[in-house]
Amino acid sequence: MLVNASVRGVFRAGIVVGALAFVALTLPLADPAGAQDRNQFGRGQGKGQGQGGRPPSDEQREKMRQQLEQQQQQKTQPQDQTQQQQPPAAATQTPAPMMRQETVADADELLDEALMADPARREQAKAKAAAPPPQGADDGALAKFYFERANEADIAGLQSQSYGDLKKAMEHGEKVKTTKSVEKGEKSTTLLSEIYFRMAQAEHAFGRSAAAARTAEKAIEFIPRSQRGQLIATYSVIGRYAAQSGDLPAAERALKQAENAYIEAQKSGGRNQVPPDKLTAWQAKLLCGRATVDALRGQNAAAEDFTRKCLATAQKTPRLNGSPFIGIQYLDLSRLTMAQGRLGDAENEARAGLVWMQRMRGAGGPLTAQGLSVLSQVLSEQGRAVEAEQLARKAIELVQNGGGKAQGPVRVNLANTLAAQGKWGEAEKEIQGFIRNLSADPA
Repeated sequence: MLVNASVRGVFRAGIVVGALAFVALTLPLADPAGAQDRNQFGRGQGKGQGQGGRPPSDEQREKMRQQLEQQQQQKTQPQDQTQQQQPPAAATQTPAPMMRQETVADADELLDEALMADPARREQAKAKAAAPPPQGADDGALAKFYFERANEADIAGLQSQSYGDLKKAMEHGEKVKTTKSVEKGEKSTTLLSEIYFRMAQAEHAFGRSAAAARTAEKAIEFIPRSQRGQLIATYSVIGRYAAQSGDLPAAERALKQAENAYIEAQKSGGRNQVPPDKLTAWQAKLLCGRATVDALRGQNAAAEDFTRKCLATAQKTPRLNGSPFIGIQYLDLSRLTMAQGRLGDAENEARAGLVWMQRMRGAGGPLTAQGLSVLSQVLSEQGRAVEAEQLARKAIELVQNGGGKAQGPVRVNLANTLAAQGKWGEAEKEIQGFIRNLSADPA
């Protein structure tokens, strides 16, 4: 049991703040431009889980069950005894709507390529990711080429190639720091700031949160103050990554900067007025960052509240609603509810996240692997270690198929499932490999 306890201890320290796997305001979510002061970023209690079309939580279900039982008892008791009735003892957890008593035997059956919203786009991305660099191009052109090819490789599920292309784009971009942005609407933002931002995201995907925060900080230098949106997004992810690496002061400073930029954007008018859709997207990223900081503090209920508000806000804007950002919020909610012992809710959220990731990137690739890994964690906590092991191994396979080494927390998750089955030798092997890789690259 000592091995299992240590494995779970290592992993649990990271599941709540780790991957908490892109970014509550007390202002009304339907009117992001309504509040004008700093207090809008305070912590408030948001709507409960049974509202807005979401299924009720395990806690709400238990309360409803107790209320119904009390009402039934009152009907069958004499009137003079009704006032003396005590509330019934808490029962065992009621299964939530998406819970399964057991998953399918083959992890492949949880994956469905038909879920992908735009398979033609992925095939196009694969072709573009295979394009050779232009001959005789200067550093500016090569920086742009590798940046664009990295984005295509990411869509194609080629994680390792995407990371390598971003490194090349950064090398060329640093030689010509005035290269203009690829984005037509952001001409005053240098391409290098976008390269740093995407590189930070890639490093984070490999579990290197501290390095990701440092890389994102480099982007700030090349973002004009007029580009508040990029500043908000960048400071938000710096806060998120710093929190996940355990640097709470740095996370707080970054989120303060992001919030200040958001307030300035709300007050802008005339030609500089920010479209409401952009404000909504920026607000969602701020909420996400706040959730990560609260999770680091161990305030999981508050972090869940921020994450639910983040999800509701992001779903209102096409800028985020058609992106993996939504799936990441579902997986974050799974980790947070799991940390609070609400395993039914955790399974619901994990399954929703897994489906969303397949809609975005298909049945393969690192995003779908992340969904499988989180669902595996939940099943392991439910005592379903055999099923959890199958999903953990499939997640590793998907990461490796995308060119990744699968040496991060996904290995700790597998070790958890093995230890839970008494497979101590295999579990120790996975943990030792994780420690070796962590020592070689601690960032």
